[in-house]
Amino acid sequence: MAGLESFDVKQLRLWRQQILDIYDSYVDVFEEYGLDGDLRSLLNNLDNLLDILSTKLPYQLMVAMVRDFLEELDRFRVYSWRYVGRAAEQGC
Repeated sequence: MAGLESFDVKQLRLWRQQILDIYDSYVDVFEEYGLDGDLRSLLNNLDNLLDILSTKLPYQLMVAMVRDFLEELDRFRVYSWRYVGRAAEQGC
């Protein structure tokens, strides 16, 4: 992933807020399709990652952890968008 070397932890915190904003906008859909538990798990993993990144770890380990989280976030995006996207198109 290009640019990961200069990755800013502040960006992860911004993403956390954006994830919460999306959830708040579509809370009924997330709950209806049972995605709210998956989303909470994703946010817990993000909180854990932010805690870990605030410690002094080897740089390569931090890069690997961020990369793993980004992959998890992308999997959730693909999985959940099938439901959220359909509901948004239907005017839910």
